[in-house]
Amino acid sequence: GGGAGGAGPAEVSVGGGGRRPPPRAIFLVGGGGRAARPPPPGGGGTLGIVVIAYHLVLTAYGFWLPNDPRGSWSDEVRVFALRPFGAATKVNTRRSVAKVEHNRLRRVSAKSALKYPPVKFNGVQARAVARGIAEVCGSHQVMVRAAAVMPDHVHLVVDRHAAVSIEDVARRFKAAATRRLNHEGVGFRRSPWAKGRWSVFLRDEAAVVRAVRYVEQNPARAGLRPQRWSFVTAMDG
Repeated sequence: GGGAGGAGPAEVSVGGGGRRPPPRAIFLVGGGGRAARPPPPGGGGTLGIVVIAYHLVLTAYGFWLPNDPRGSWSDEVRVFALRPFGAATKVNTRRSVAKVEHNRLRRVSAKSALKYPPVKFNGVQARAVARGIAEVCGSHQVMVRAAAVMPDHVHLVVDRHAAVSIEDVARRFKAAATRRLNHEGVGFRRSPWAKGRWSVFLRDEAAVVRAVRYVEQNPARAGLRPQRWSFVTAMDG
């Protein structure tokens, strides 16, 4: 499973008025399809969208290319070797396009043109990734409501942090996961991660519940076992 997670950061706003306000609200200008980058934690802003949590997706190298025939969040194809496979296939939908019918041969052929083989986590590596994420949750009081470590990407539902931006949370997650992979002797010769991250702004509790359900069901949809991680804190009720 997974959304249209192209190269580089992307944010989308989901939900309506929040029933559970955050301890210190972050306000974003405007609304609509693609949301603006949030201001620094604790900063000001124009009255608009209140963000209480995020559906964060960390993608492994080669997971989703900017010209994936199913669509992507990318504006351009920066890697020269990928340009023969078409221009960026940017989409504006908030829904996953992972199951969209497409030319699979073209998608696989494009991945074969990458400088390095696409990263795939095995079970031991997935566990190491989760342990790295758990370390950040403990050291920085990051509240994770749902998590699914897939073979080539990671889904997380993360409460908005009062002092750390979602960009920094994502960077810390990836760095800690990489360190843990290396510490356990199951790492890679280079970073296993694609640049940036994909995140959805969740504006109310109903949107958070939907995101949690999606993430929890993600392994089963891929034919994998259900996942239960000790660093995940279930929502009340």
